[in-house]
Formats: sequence, C-alpha cells, structure tokens
Amino acid sequence: MSGRCGLNVQHGGALLGILLATALGALVTALALTALTATNQSVKDAARHLEGRQQALWVMGQLARDVVKHRHFGCGAQPWTAQDFAVGHWRLWLPGRGLPHRKLLSDDKQQLAGIELEPLASSNSQSWPQSLLSSCAATWALTGASAQWLGGANAPILQLTPPLPLQTAEQTDGLHAPSLQLWLPLERHYELRDHRLLARDRLGGLPLGAERLLLDNVEHLSISVQLRSSCGDGTAWQWRAAEALDGSGAQRLAAARLELAWRLDSRRARVERLSQDLPLMSTSSCGDKT
Repeated sequence: MSGRCGLNVQHGGALLGILLATALGALVTALALTALTATNQSVKDAARHLEGRQQALWVMGQLARDVVKHRHFGCGAQPWTAQDFAVGHWRLWLPGRGLPHRKLLSDDKQQLAGIELEPLASSNSQSWPQSLLSSCAATWALTGASAQWLGGANAPILQLTPPLPLQTAEQTDGLHAPSLQLWLPLERHYELRDHRLLARDRLGGLPLGAERLLLDNVEHLSISVQLRSSCGDGTAWQWRAAEALDGSGAQRLAAARLELAWRLDSRRARVERLSQDLPLMSTSSCGDKT
C-alpha cells in the first residue's frame, strides 16, 4: 500500500507541476498579448496623429497659397473686402482660367467695345455669367448684361456693354491694352460647418465639382491682416481681423496671419494649433507695392 501511495503522490506532484507550468505560461502569454496590444494601439495612435497633422499642414498650405493669390489676376489686383473673410465662411477670388484673345475691338471713341478671342475648347462659353478683365493699370469685373458671349466656341467674341475706357495719351484712367487679360475667376468658398472645414468652387460663375471635406474636428479658423498705418520712414504697423477690414485698410495691406486649431479626435481634449504669416502684394496708397 505504501508503494502505491508513494506513486500516487509522485503522480499528483507531477500533475500539479504541469498545471502550474501551464498557468504560468498562460499568464506570460496574456501579459505578452496585453503588451503587444498596447504597443499596437500606441503605433496606431502615433500613425493617426501623424496623418492628422500632415492633413492639417496640407490644408494650411492650400489656404496660404490661395490667400496670397486672392484677387490677383495677372499684373492686376483688386482690393480685399471684409465680406471676403466673414467669420466661418471665406470667399476667395482666384485666377481660374485665362482666355487668350486675338484682337481688341474699339468703338469710335477709342473705348473697348469687345474682344475677339481664340477658339475655345469648351462649348458652354455663352453660359459663363462671370468674367474679369485685368491689366497693370486697372481691373474690371464683368457680370450679367455687361458682357455678352457671341459667335460660339470656334469664333468667340465678348461684347462689352457699355464700352470700357482704355488708356491713351489723353486718357490716363482705364485699362492698359498691352497688358490686358481676360479671366474666368475661380470663386473658392471655405466654410467651417459643424467643426468640418469644407471647400467648394465656382468657375466663371458656374459650379465646378462637388463640395469636399478638407479637415474634420476643426475648432477655429481665422485670418488677420497687418496694415501700414501711414507712409514714410516713421511707418507704424497694426494687426486687424480681416472681417473688420475697411476700404482704407485694404489699400495698406502688408501681411496676413492664418491660424488653425483642430483636434485629432473629437473625444480628445487636446487642441492642435498651426499659425503662418504671409507677406502680401497689394495696391498701396503710398504709390508702391508691399
């Protein structure tokens, strides 16, 4: 009997050892899997953080490029307005498509009555409700009945009603014929809606493509402008919100500052921020360009 008891004890001890080893192995495996899961989650979080920041940097870069080009068409420029940068809804005017011309048509008063254009690839030229004439001396927005498209795509003519003034030896005001360009302006809207930054375009007054999402979880988007307070060596500078810009300030633009704040995840409290300063080219009341 004692021999059998000894064998049973040995077998029980061996079984207990196996069970302990199995439990220990399972514990080690569970800990390893937990650590691996945590590591994988950390890697995913880091990748998501990097992807989100890269997207925000791309959006900031596009905003910066568009702001610098806002209301500049060739060598001509229009002054900014406060309405261009309403809070939560920017409307930028960009040089969308240039239409080359063959000949300028003048009336008996030497005013610009029409423009004979090169053939157009698009057949919907007569439906463009917006166009713009720019020159180094002046720009002129054309809408509605002031510009009529005639002749079709193969021999297009833009008829101007009324005719527009041209610079001459006697007439210093008006469009500069040698630098004259015709544009279909690209109207780009940036809208902050429900913490989503959206963009949509219009070319020549017609919708171009669908609305697109640029960045999610956006908390803040703003633009401020730096103005020259006066001319001369003692010039002082001041910053002002772009939505508060007036006609006088629009002639004294020197720089713009973009600020963007967003969250990588709507559930996170941390807010990421980007800021960028941009030198501007604008018509100056001091007789030069800044």
